[in-house]
Amino acid sequence: MESHESFCSAQGFGFDLLADTDNAVSAAYGTRGPDGSPGRVTYVLGSDGRIAGFFAGARDFEQHAAAALEILERLQPQDKEAQ
Repeated sequence: MESHESFCSAQGFGFDLLADTDNAVSAAYGTRGPDGSPGRVTYVLGSDGRIAGFFAGARDFEQHAAAALEILERLQPQDKEAQ
């Protein structure tokens, strides 16, 4: 949770990142690995609440952060038009 808050603060985000501490989201989305452990999947939701993009597979936090930022950058013009 602290790393999510730090990342949001450093990036100037005005929203929270989900920390799936009880694995409920990974179970609901079927992202558990073959051994039953939760897989690392990053979902980015648009202002309409729909999944705008996702990144899965890598265990590297930096890769997930970079992928999420790329999705957010692509999404930003669409969200501004909707406002």
